[in-house]
Amino acid sequence: MANKFSKNKNWLAENKEKIKNLQNQVKDIAENFVANPYKMVEFLQFKSKFYNYSVKNTMLIQQQLPGACFCGSFQSWKDKGYSVTKGQKGLKIFVPVITTYYNKGNDEWQKISDASKEDKEKIKKGEYQTRRIQNFKIGTVFDITQTNCPVEEYGKYIGAGYNSELHAS
Repeated sequence: MANKFSKNKNWLAENKEKIKNLQNQVKDIAENFVANPYKMVEFLQFKSKFYNYSVKNTMLIQQQLPGACFCGSFQSWKDKGYSVTKGQKGLKIFVPVITTYYNKGNDEWQKISDASKEDKEKIKKGEYQTRRIQNFKIGTVFDITQTNCPVEEYGKYIGAGYNSELHAS
C-alpha cells in the first residue's frame, strides 16, 4: 500500500496535469479566434453574460456548456436556496488561491500552513519575512439550468444587471 507521501505526490502530479489540460484548452480556443473571427464575436456576446468571470474562465464555460447563462458554485446555489440536480456534471474553471509563505532567512520559502508552532509565533512577531503568492486550482461551477431553480425565477439572476438609477449614479 502506498504511503501518505506518495499518494500526495500522485495527487499533485495529476492536479498539475489537469491544470495544464485546461490551460491548453484556453490556448486552443484563443487560436480558434484568430482562425475564425466570427468565433470571437460569438465569444464576446457570450462573455457579456459573465462579467464576473475572467476571460479564461468564460472561455472554459462556453466550451463546456455553450448555452450557459448564469453560473455559480455548488455552495452559492445552496445559499440561494437551490440545489444542483443530481447527476449534473460541473463546469471546470480556474479559481485563484492565495498562499502565504515565510522565510527563515535562508532563501527557502515554506508555506505558513506547514510551519511549526514556534515558527508561527515568530511569524506573528514579524521575525520572519512573509510573502503572498497567487496560484490557481481547478474549481467547479454549475449553470442555472443544472439546478432546481424554477424557470420563472431565472429573471432574478439572468440579465438582471443594474437598474437605471444605479447606472445614473
